[in-house]
This record gives sequence, C-alpha cells and structure tokens, in this order.
Amino acid sequence: MLEELYDSVITFNQLANTSSKKKDIINQLKLIKEEVNELEEAITNNDAVKTLDGVIDILYVTLGQLYKLESLGIDVEGAIQQVCDDNATKFPNSEQEAKDTVLYYENQGVKALYNFNKVYGRYVVKDSNQKVRKPINFIPTDLSDYVPDKLKKEGFV
Repeated sequence: MLEELYDSVITFNQLANTSSKKKDIINQLKLIKEEVNELEEAITNNDAVKTLDGVIDILYVTLGQLYKLESLGIDVEGAIQQVCDDNATKFPNSEQEAKDTVLYYENQGVKALYNFNKVYGRYVVKDSNQKVRKPINFIPTDLSDYVPDKLKKEGFV
C-alpha cells in the first residue's frame, strides 16, 4: 500500500515538475505545516472524515519531501530502516532499566510510569501525556551515513 502511495507521489511531483532546490524543499515544508493545521482543525471540530483526509494529506506531502531528498542522492530507504530499527530500542528488555528510566525522568521533573507488554516481552515507559520516553541507555539515531558528503558540506542549494 505505501509503495503504491509513494509511486503516486513520485508521479505527482514529476507531473508538477517540482525540483529539489532549497526553495522547493522550504515550500514543501510550508505545505506540510498547512496540512497539519487542517488536521488540527478537523480534530478540534470532531470531524472524522476530514481527520482521515488530513492524515493522508500529511503523509502524501511528507512523502513528497522524501522524494525531493531522495532526488538529491539521500538514501531515504536506508534512513527509514535505521529509524525503525532505532525506535524499537526505545522499549527496555529489563524491568531494572525501565525503573532507572522512570527515576531519570522524575529527577528531571517529568512524571513517568512503566508497564510490561506481555505480547512483545518489553517494557514501555511513558510520561503523563502518554508519550513513549527513551530509556536511559538509548543511543540517538545518526543518519549521516545516508546523506552524500557533498550535501553534508554544502547543504541545500
């Protein structure tokens, strides 16, 4: 399903003759923000149809941004896999690590709790807003290997 969606995004961008220049990447960001605002309005108005439309529009426009980055030689697929793999490490294997993580956040003034997910055999640490919190041993994602050296040095043109 996502592959078909991405193919549609590529076709759309090719038909629209978009580019991967800095101004177009900035314009794409503006579109993403616009779609997020529309989603927020739909949720505020309790409109399920417009909420669905908003989420899909955000995904579509965000994939357009990924297409632009891919056009610059960025290994988007590799970076996505890296982020997915790293996100899986946000769930501690041991109860002690979960406890230590809760204590770490509480020392920072953030109320956090943990529970055990029996299906996956992992612990989940969440704050009072239900945001999953990174465990104390979490290693931040480094995507620099997926970006060409020239682009890292010169940035977007």
